Amino acid sequence: MVSVAASGRTPGLAVSCSLDSTLRFWNTLNGEKEGLGDVKAGAGEAWTVAWSPTASLVASGTQRGCVNVWEVGGIEEGREGGVAVLPSTVAMTLKTQSGKTGGGGGGKGGRKEASAPFIFSVAFSPDGSKLACGGSDGLVYVFDVETGALIASLQGHTKPVRSLAFTPTGYALLSASDDQRVNVHELASSSSLPSSSTARPPSLVATYEGHASFVLSVAASPDGRHFASGGADRKVKLWDLAMRECVHTVERHGEAVWALAFEPDGRGEGGGGERRLASGGEDGTMLVFGVGAYIG
Repeated sequence: MVSVAASGRTPGLAVSCSLDSTLRFWNTLNGEKEGLGDVKAGAGEAWTVAWSPTASLVASGTQRGCVNVWEVGGIEEGREGGVAVLPSTVAMTLKTQSGKTGGGGGGKGGRKEASAPFIFSVAFSPDGSKLACGGSDGLVYVFDVETGALIASLQGHTKPVRSLAFTPTGYALLSASDDQRVNVHELASSSSLPSSSTARPPSLVATYEGHASFVLSVAASPDGRHFASGGADRKVKLWDLAMRECVHTVERHGEAVWALAFEPDGRGEGGGGERRLASGGEDGTMLVFGVGAYIG
């Protein structure tokens, strides 16, 4: 298993993908696989997954520069007592277009066609309107989910983009890369601009450095003012977005940190406790620790 994502609309339902490019659906309340069968995406067609928070859509990153979007409403409805219907075909394929660099086969007067990027990461915006993916070419691609149009190709990384996370309002997108950096991309014009102003195009607004190796995971805090990053250096770092600095480093994993998640309500069980963060490492451990002393 290389990636897992929870349904944004149906509690207790999650999807995973593994090296065999198969989508499997799980009941997270009992830890068992749903008796719905599996979706065989095809070789290289499902490396990483994300589930829309607002619609019955699952996105899977591929090895050929595309993101497949699957309609899984039949699965969600089936858990409510109806008849579950597995998606038999991809509902939409979003293309990064990175493979098109101009004509010719590299001969005189022509340019070679670049290979399409391996899609390592995918993420939906909080309102489900945008889908971002990160590639082996160091670019972050942002799509309009309704039309499938490519909105932007965001530069700023020099190596593969391993993880993506939108801030809670969808105003910014965080990207973590093998170049040991986390970039912050602004996706909307500032709310302080006059309504008559032309919206700025998506742009890189900040870069955070501090890991000694690949940055493999990133997560935005529920308050939108902080984020966490995990790296191949076995460290988890907490950052303040406004101050643009690391406020705490956790060194409790024995291997690379591949996954991070803040508790959704941000204040522990019942919303009255300390802010908590979970981290998953290659050492086979998952840690849950309080971070309220560092990010408020």
